Amino acid sequence: MNSSKCTSLYAAALLASVAGNALAAGATPLVALPAAAASGTDRVEAGAKGTKDSKYLFLHVTRAKRASEKYYFNSDADLNACLVRLGQKQPKKSLEIKWHNYTFVTGDLTGQTVRQADSCNWVAETPGPAVGCGALGQGINVVERGAICNGSSDDTVAIQGILDTAASGALVCIPNLPDKHRCGLSNSLAVRKPVRLSGFGKAANSQLRRITDHPLTGSTATHEAGAILHVTSSDVEISGLKLIGFGYGDANARNTHGILATGASFAAPISNLTIRENVLTSFRGRGVSLSNAQDFLVQGNDVSKAGYAGIWFYAVQRGVAKKNSVVDVGSPTQCAYTDLRNCQYGNAYPIVVTGCEQNNCSTDVIISDNYVRENELWVGIMNHGGERILIDSNKVYDTSFLYANTVSEAYTGFDRKASHDTTFINNFGDIHPTFMGGRFDELGGWMIRPSRTDLAPEIAPLHAQGQWLASFPDPVTRGAQVIGNTYRNTGRNGQSNCISGDASDHAVITHNICSWDTPQPPISSPPIAGYGLALAAGHSQTDLVFAHNVVAACRAMISSLSPSVTNMLVQGNELSNELTYAAPYGLTLAGGSWDVRSDNNFKKATPVSGTYNRVNIADRVVPAPKKLRAKPIAGSGSVLLTWDYPKTSAESHDSFYIEHRTTGAFERQAYRPGNDRKWVFKSTNSQLTPFNPLSYLVEKLARRTTHEFRIRTNDRQNVSPWSATVSVKVD
Repeated sequence: MNSSKCTSLYAAALLASVAGNALAAGATPLVALPAAAASGTDRVEAGAKGTKDSKYLFLHVTRAKRASEKYYFNSDADLNACLVRLGQKQPKKSLEIKWHNYTFVTGDLTGQTVRQADSCNWVAETPGPAVGCGALGQGINVVERGAICNGSSDDTVAIQGILDTAASGALVCIPNLPDKHRCGLSNSLAVRKPVRLSGFGKAANSQLRRITDHPLTGSTATHEAGAILHVTSSDVEISGLKLIGFGYGDANARNTHGILATGASFAAPISNLTIRENVLTSFRGRGVSLSNAQDFLVQGNDVSKAGYAGIWFYAVQRGVAKKNSVVDVGSPTQCAYTDLRNCQYGNAYPIVVTGCEQNNCSTDVIISDNYVRENELWVGIMNHGGERILIDSNKVYDTSFLYANTVSEAYTGFDRKASHDTTFINNFGDIHPTFMGGRFDELGGWMIRPSRTDLAPEIAPLHAQGQWLASFPDPVTRGAQVIGNTYRNTGRNGQSNCISGDASDHAVITHNICSWDTPQPPISSPPIAGYGLALAAGHSQTDLVFAHNVVAACRAMISSLSPSVTNMLVQGNELSNELTYAAPYGLTLAGGSWDVRSDNNFKKATPVSGTYNRVNIADRVVPAPKKLRAKPIAGSGSVLLTWDYPKTSAESHDSFYIEHRTTGAFERQAYRPGNDRKWVFKSTNSQLTPFNPLSYLVEKLARRTTHEFRIRTNDRQNVSPWSATVSVKVD
């Protein structure tokens, strides 16, 4: 932004007052005023614009003969300072306008002179991602082309006609409708050509709502007709919409969806698909579903009330899912805990990567910075047969499993496929989040669910497990990494462990924390499970590392029932709990070859129960990162860290660890993936920013404060010296 033409000193008080009221009442999006509301040829509007994490004041100057200007500010003080500094003349008149619950101040600026505004403390021309028709351009307004969208109309035919006749690359807009209005759909809308279908953002009412239900034809039939949007074209963007299904919860009918994007086949996929900043709710099936797709971005969407999956990827390649929120999957909130027979049941997935039918597996997917909550029926975030999947910096609450890496589903005529080269790093999860009144609270960690719809409900234990590394003796999963994650309130009932590993070779499980809310005891008394790491019987596993973990456990830090474990290294771990149910053993072993180092801290527990063969696994020197740099991002409270590390992960390391301080001791900031080329895939989607393993954006830092950072390298059980410390002042 090169300049600003701020309004007068006279308008400052009114602008600040209205903007402050808008903030107090909630996020107020920028919308166009009706022409009749204007007071003169030029006008100024003020209010607040909300994002998920913050709210901004905006100043919008609309001019009759010149381009409009939009400016955003972090506070009313910044906006007022701009007005006071730059205002010249009192406008001829001003008035307050209310329209569809949005409040603006309008002033007649005809003939007013203003100075350049280079010194104004704006934050960006558009805060956050530029989405919605307000940000993308004028577009084709469906209401102006025949759709009624008044709350009772069926607009399916009108909007479908607009989509079919729009030129390739056209912007089709669902307007910000008045309260209680929506565009009604009795069937799905087919997106068969490259278009941008957009609304005015998540805070607006650009709503497509299903007004008739889809027949309950079972879990696999007629998915396309049950979706709100069915996408079969490449180069499609869907943004800023509110998509609302007919409802969710009917037993085993997974055939209504929000966005269903399907390529013709794995060999003929759709590509360059972008789905961002939408609200999707109330589906029996999936909120966002991509199959046979490549080069995709799914970002900033809010998905809730999905019976089967929030965000579902099947046979996909090269894509990113980040900063999405997925809440309430698998068991509708309207169902009583004592009778779920009329609700969706079986496995459910807030975010899942799956596929491998005809051996066509998902590859090269990054799942980062997502928020997941409430899934009693299975896993929060799961890799179900994909390869080279990075699961990074997510938060999962109130699910039966927090995270999982498993083999693919079984398909007729094809063997299951293992999920190779998956990295879980810097994630957080809490099985039993008492602070938010999670679903597990009401039944103390157990749920009541039906085994079949024609039978009475039965009591079944929640798994309450943090990390599941599941496989079969054949195929064996290779190369799983579980590094720097925090799992809370796991290992608290009959099937519960913090981490479980089945048939995983060359797995690295390091620098994780398994903790409880003290002094909360396990649910079962005495505890019948609850290990830090459990290795199943009957599975051959080799070359595993369990190092530098901090574990609260009921019975042992590690339990291995397999005599076929070879070259297992246990180093530098700490058994953290001293509760009534303190673990009596550090390790319980049933054979195999182990290197159990003396620096493990088992506290009062007996170090080892059982027999094993002792082996010595060599250490190696790990070089530290070079040239750590810190660049403040002006006006954002963020710092971009970058560093050099010439070697790749396969040669020398698996991760980096960053610490931070302002005063006192350094504290954990983040674990980052290693400098591994497999995460740096190239994409044809222009909106998909390539992942950089040698950088990290630190956000929400204290302002007007000096911050210090340092970084080191991790390689299995080995760690490097610290880099030189860098200091940076955040304005």
